[in-house]
Amino acid sequence: GIPREKLENSALRFGSLGARRNSIGVFGVGLNRALFKLGKSFKITSETKHEKTSISLDTDEYFSHDDWHVPIVDESKGNATGTTIEIHELTHDAAEDFSNSKWMEDFIYHIQRRYEKFLNEGLEIEVNTESIKGHAVEIKNADFPIQTRDFRKDDVEASITAGQHSLHMYPYEAEKAGRAKDNDGELTKEYGWTVYCNDRAVLFSDRTKDTGVNGKFHGEHYGFVGKGDFTGKSQYLPWNTTKTGVDLKHAITKKAVVIMEKHNEN
Repeated sequence: GIPREKLENSALRFGSLGARRNSIGVFGVGLNRALFKLGKSFKITSETKHEKTSISLDTDEYFSHDDWHVPIVDESKGNATGTTIEIHELTHDAAEDFSNSKWMEDFIYHIQRRYEKFLNEGLEIEVNTESIKGHAVEIKNADFPIQTRDFRKDDVEASITAGQHSLHMYPYEAEKAGRAKDNDGELTKEYGWTVYCNDRAVLFSDRTKDTGVNGKFHGEHYGFVGKGDFTGKSQYLPWNTTKTGVDLKHAITKKAVVIMEKHNEN
């Protein structure tokens, strides 16, 4: 759970930096953006070993005041530590999205890819009571050995790795394995680059200039996958504000893209 002091002074405050080195939070924008975008009212209830507190907000009423004070209430302590967020009166856009089966399918896929490292290390996420498993794209060390380049820029460490998709087979490999054909078709959407910032995937299976792919992604690239891992203090990482892309102006991104370009050409 979140301690009372942090819930009152940090959880919904803009401009508070993540305290941990490998945090995926930066300036306290993500939670606020999600809450205000999804619904017109919400309640956060959090219980630690020592206390239980809650915050209830009506967004229209909250924004009508100049003093953005967060009203925190002490609750009777139970036996279930943790934090629960309830969102009510969904916005029109949010209600439409959640009722759209195709959107939900895409939503689950994004969870599987963006948080695959966390999910595979014990994080539990359920959508409509369905437990979501992380979907990792792995690189195999076969006829084309894995290539890795590590470097550091300022307070960020980077590792660029490239090779062949662990499940991909060239025609001669398929023949050797006794298969009638290779499996390019079923893996096509997984080829390209996955970029992580503190283990959160900000790009996955990317085939654009953001990862040094100059021009169209051709069939000759089938089977190729690469990974870029960036770790460090969250405010120095090369991600955009929504954590769904990279900052191409960041010094470490520029260096990484040069390395990626060479892998793409090879």
